[in-house]
Amino acid sequence: MKQPTLTKKAIIEMIIIVLVNIGFFWLFAKIDMLEKLVEFSEDHEDWELDEIIPVFFTMAVSLAYFAYSRWKEAMGFYRTAHRLSIRDSLTDLYNRRYFTETLQQEISNCNRSKLPFTLILIDLDDFKRINDTMGHETGDDVLVGFSQVLSKELRKSDTAARWGGEEFIILCRNTDNPSAQMIADKLLNALRKKIYPKDTHVTATMGITTSFGNETMEIIIKKADDCLYTGKSRGKNQAVFA
Repeated sequence: MKQPTLTKKAIIEMIIIVLVNIGFFWLFAKIDMLEKLVEFSEDHEDWELDEIIPVFFTMAVSLAYFAYSRWKEAMGFYRTAHRLSIRDSLTDLYNRRYFTETLQQEISNCNRSKLPFTLILIDLDDFKRINDTMGHETGDDVLVGFSQVLSKELRKSDTAARWGGEEFIILCRNTDNPSAQMIADKLLNALRKKIYPKDTHVTATMGITTSFGNETMEIIIKKADDCLYTGKSRGKNQAVFA
């Protein structure tokens, strides 16, 4: 997850605060402010200014601590909100909106680096039957379990997302067809071994295409989708390459 950063406005405000404090420091040093305060306190001992002045210092420290605590709290809220905005609420994989932004960025990177990436579109086989015969709760357990398989088996450089319903999508960076074949075989084998609640076994069909970034996102996704459709028509439980 992308970590929250300071906005341009916040950076400008911090610079202004620092400059203002430097200005006051220079002014107070030039006029010997502390010395004048001491002299004024001595001239008005009955006012007990020497006891009041330290209070202003402790108040400044307290306010600084309060502001820092509220800033940390706000950053915590931001991280939570940011995570919710890019994650699927059920599987905790990335959502479709985040994935499309990531894919578009990878296409731009590919145009510059000329390194290939592979897109894997996955559909769980006969998932509607699971929902209809075992209930939606079991269906949700299957989706979560499959997501855990993806998180465990994929490389750190790969990005997986829930594309919609029982469809998932994976972006494999710096990956050509032979490497993609190894990833697909690994995922299919792991999925076949996975046992879900109520002794449910699930298979999946994959549509896979490799790109050098010379096509639009829509074309790349359609190629993977066409391969997925071909795999379904051939009997499911397999990976088909463009």
